[in-house]
Amino acid sequence: MAVTRSIRHTHAFVWTFVGLLGLILVLAELTRTAGAVTDDPSPEPSTVYIVSPSSGVFVPGMYRGGAPCVEIGSRLEPGTVVGSIEVWGRLRPIHSTVSGSVVEILIFNDAMVAPKQPLFKVQLTAEPAAA
Repeated sequence: MAVTRSIRHTHAFVWTFVGLLGLILVLAELTRTAGAVTDDPSPEPSTVYIVSPSSGVFVPGMYRGGAPCVEIGSRLEPGTVVGSIEVWGRLRPIHSTVSGSVVEILIFNDAMVAPKQPLFKVQLTAEPAAA
């Protein structure tokens, strides 16, 4: 009788632990998702952010040890390479999609980056009016 009672208590403890662990994992995922939505910087109307296309290690040049592709004040056009992301030992270039100038660099050399993480703050240039 005592053995049966201790087995029942053990099963109840294990299932309670499994249930609480599942609840903790769900709450952690909800918190992480909410943080990802609210932590993004809100840009001014004429400011945009160039973001990381994937996770990896940020390299400011076209290759390790090379000169940085852009600095504060650098002019950008669509297609300009602003840096690289190293993934599995291969460098993938990061291209600008806008015209403007770099106002702020938000990442350090050899820093781990996540997908959609802001890397550069860019002040957009006014498009000339069509004649």
